[in-house]
Amino acid sequence: MFKKTMSLLLAAVLSAGLFASCSGNGAGNSSAPVSGDPSSCSEQQAEPVTLSFLFGDSVMMDWFVEYFPEYISGENPDRITVEPEYQQEANKVLQVKAAAGEVPDLISAGLPQEMVDQGRFLDLSNESWWDDLAPAAKELSTDVKSGKNYFVPMCMGAVGIFYNKDIFEELGLEEAKTWDELIENLRTIKTEMPEVTPFYICGKEAWTFGHMIDFMVDGVAKAELGYVGFETAASENDLETLAWNEDSSGIIATYAADMLQLQEEGLLNENVVTASQDDQLEAFVSGKVGMMSQGAWVLSDMLAKNPDFDAIGFAPYPAMLPDSDMVVGNTLDSYITISADSPNIEAAKKVVEAMLQPEAIQSLCETRGAIPSNPDVDANWSIIKDEVTRVLNGDAVGVSFTQNLPGSFNGDERGRLVQELMVGKYSSPEAFASEYLKRWNDAYNSIH
Repeated sequence: MFKKTMSLLLAAVLSAGLFASCSGNGAGNSSAPVSGDPSSCSEQQAEPVTLSFLFGDSVMMDWFVEYFPEYISGENPDRITVEPEYQQEANKVLQVKAAAGEVPDLISAGLPQEMVDQGRFLDLSNESWWDDLAPAAKELSTDVKSGKNYFVPMCMGAVGIFYNKDIFEELGLEEAKTWDELIENLRTIKTEMPEVTPFYICGKEAWTFGHMIDFMVDGVAKAELGYVGFETAASENDLETLAWNEDSSGIIATYAADMLQLQEEGLLNENVVTASQDDQLEAFVSGKVGMMSQGAWVLSDMLAKNPDFDAIGFAPYPAMLPDSDMVVGNTLDSYITISADSPNIEAAKKVVEAMLQPEAIQSLCETRGAIPSNPDVDANWSIIKDEVTRVLNGDAVGVSFTQNLPGSFNGDERGRLVQELMVGKYSSPEAFASEYLKRWNDAYNSIH
């Protein structure tokens, strides 16, 4: 941080010197060379530029503001000022802004597929940044329809089942490979430790249920079809290939039945649809939770609440169907894109390039508890770094977040559908599956 501060001071001194020479003021030194030609100043000094930057993650925005104060103040050699904005449902806000012709210059949020199809984001496929990033980072950033890369990730994440290792050790439990094994573990926790919530879901924030669908529902087809196969089928609404149907034995109805089973057996927190992520993490680091579904991005928040809590285990999602695989989220994290309509594309590229420097990636990954997208960056990103690495390199199939979602049926909307399930809106798991497919098809048809 000291080096960064000194470099900023040096840049400020140099800028001040340049300004003095351009102003024609020799500061009392008559022998000093003075340029009175305004054109020479314009050649040396960039025009000031203001960029809007929409964030879908408050942690990343706070990191950006702290790490790049020179972009917030505009006091940098390129005279770029960044105006950050955080929105919890950034992809929905992005669509509203797009309709109003106000797409931000820089975006760190989910990209609605219809906006990708409309060419609203800049093609970054040929940028030199990719040379330093892991091949998987570029593969998972590739739009399967066009084969182009419209966003670049700073970090990669891991999503799965977090569990209390002390509880598991005391009760002699092992990581579940199937849903039935998971249920048995939860029942044991409930019986032997009634003061502990077996499985805690922070359902107040719809995205929580949305990301569970990403890996528990979509994960079945993702493991079977691979990244390109799944995303292609999703983009073409090929429900037969995805094996999405209303059958009781299908994955959508099975997921609904599984969620209801957890609730009916008292294996969940009673406030499942009103509990916040803060509630969830507070309970977990207090030793009052057996398991929860989460991403590695919460590790920093967890340890901020209880720095001494180290009983953190990490496991894949169990196989949801008899013939399916365990999956683990091997996801992109903290990705950035540039609006194709930005009047300041070159300035935006300079900001992205600065964010992709190894030191910046290291800082953000250690802040977020995420894996660097640049494999040469050695970041101390988590106390469970080895644990996560073991799972990612184990028997579970690594899958990413679904990219080709119909914009109006994004992760938040899918999560809200599960909220409805948990408050008793649907008469059966099959009714839930029917409504799920209806909303998916309606959203898809609205943009085709």
